[in-house]
Amino acid sequence: MAPREVRVSWRPPPPDQTHGTILGYYLGYAPVIRKVGAGSPPQYNFTTVESSESGRGGVESEGIWTVSLDDLEPHTDYQVVVQAFNTEGAGPLSPPAAVTTREDGEWRLHAPPVMSVATLELGLG
Repeated sequence: MAPREVRVSWRPPPPDQTHGTILGYYLGYAPVIRKVGAGSPPQYNFTTVESSESGRGGVESEGIWTVSLDDLEPHTDYQVVVQAFNTEGAGPLSPPAAVTTREDGEWRLHAPPVMSVATLELGLG
């Protein structure tokens, strides 16, 4: 793993919570800015991971999706979120996970290694 790269893995929501076929995911990431009194939400940069897109991610064993984010700053803390989408629109963001890029190419994950998008609610009425 390069110093400017992290690998993000997540499980899709259960089929009974998807309100249709999942077409892909929005993967958001933002550097963690530590300022005294800062209360504004992170401004995520989003990339789209389509379910049929090769090279950007895919299903691994037991339905776990994995994508690498690159061009990140070395030795920097980031928050990462995942959001599923279908023909009806996008579901809610997952809870954020924290990752840290390393100067030596290593990284550590401060949250469970597989994020869940289990509370997906699509089909806004």
